[in-house]
Amino acid sequence: MRTLRARLEQSNDVFQLFDPWYMDANTQDAIPPEPNEQRSANEKLHAHHLHITVNEPKIL
Repeated sequence: MRTLRARLEQSNDVFQLFDPWYMDANTQDAIPPEPNEQRSANEKLHAHHLHITVNEPKIL
């Protein structure tokens, strides 16, 4: 999982990564992901799965 997450963070096509361990609202900035401490509603929502937001302008 660590390797998968690292590769997704490096991709220019991935914009957000949320999972049970870390929350990264903007993978394109220099701010490292924050630990998912299961405190906020958004953190609790992503306690069971990996959420990947991909920037693909041709979809819409």
